[in-house]
Amino acid sequence: MKRLHELLFIFSSGLALLFVPAPGRAVAVLQLPSLDLLAERVDSYWALLSQNKKNQAAEYVLPEDRIRFQSRTVPAFREPRLKSLELSADRTEARVTVTVKREFPTGIMDWTVTEKWVFDSGNWYVHYTPPSMPLKTALERTQERIDGERIEQLKRELSGSLKLEKSVLDFGTIKQGTEVSFRIKYKITGNEPLRVRPQLLTPNLRIKGWEEGLLTPGSEEELTLEVVTSTAEGPLNERLLLMAGRADVEVPFEIVVKGEIYVPVSLSPRILRIRSAKEQQQEITVYNHSKETLILQSFFSETRALTLEPMPARIPPGGRIQIQVKQIQPVAKRDLYDNLFIEFAQPVEGQKGLALTVVLNASEKKTPETYDPSKDPQVQEWIRRHRINAPVR
Repeated sequence: MKRLHELLFIFSSGLALLFVPAPGRAVAVLQLPSLDLLAERVDSYWALLSQNKKNQAAEYVLPEDRIRFQSRTVPAFREPRLKSLELSADRTEARVTVTVKREFPTGIMDWTVTEKWVFDSGNWYVHYTPPSMPLKTALERTQERIDGERIEQLKRELSGSLKLEKSVLDFGTIKQGTEVSFRIKYKITGNEPLRVRPQLLTPNLRIKGWEEGLLTPGSEEELTLEVVTSTAEGPLNERLLLMAGRADVEVPFEIVVKGEIYVPVSLSPRILRIRSAKEQQQEITVYNHSKETLILQSFFSETRALTLEPMPARIPPGGRIQIQVKQIQPVAKRDLYDNLFIEFAQPVEGQKGLALTVVLNASEKKTPETYDPSKDPQVQEWIRRHRINAPVR
């Protein structure tokens, strides 16, 4: 098998960076935390809380925080939804915001909870902090009703406070890695200053040259929005929220970004999980979207526990082929990641190969019986973006 020299590739799920040196040099592998794993654990944790299964939910809490977590009182809520996710620079910590629906005397209201998740010992765990959904006394419930009425009034006033030049941005069809940016003009209405802050809901969007602060009525401002296309592929439909607020009340103004990201060659699925001997042979499909003949020349298995058949393989323009991924060596370690790279005989429109992640001796995924990820639009949107499989019931 031909060795790959001076190879650097980045997985679209943000899982790992792999350096394969020239012959005679040492190999260095840096494993980064999986965002897909974080999403699954956040979903499962909140699903368990919604059913008041605290003992099972405690398994998702840092060990040193579990005693305090067990003593917490969780009020009734339903429909937990992942709202936003902010990563630290090294991707080992995440600020995760979830919205739930709670019943108050004034009716059903959305309630926002933000928690810190930490990547520790190869997995993601929530860091327990004092409850952000406390039980209310009768006096507090009365005050909550008054506050709720005041908040609704402020929200109505704020709904017309921000005028966007455009709220739907379409970049058409572009090649993966192409730089995309939009300049959006907006204006503050009314007579009082307005606090506007951006809230990015996905890692595919970022704001350039933005400083959060109070904006003066009547002044026209400009926002530069960049779309990260280096790891995305296929249809893209992302959104950014501009949160406009006064005092402690905010209302969202949505900006939708959509388009099609073309990649010459792709594969599906991007991640395989081998859990047992019955699953030690699985199949991927490689698609040649280009107008050139594609030759899959060789592959590199990080653990050398996997092989691909057939290899080499030829795919005509616009064609596809099924490749068998086989485990040929036993693996004792749980959840061992093998980062496969398939090398092309010749680059196709600048693309030199494909990256595939295989989880060997994978742990069984468990989710609460009453929670069905296939019916959860938030989970399915995450899956569409990151090409992961829904948790198995």
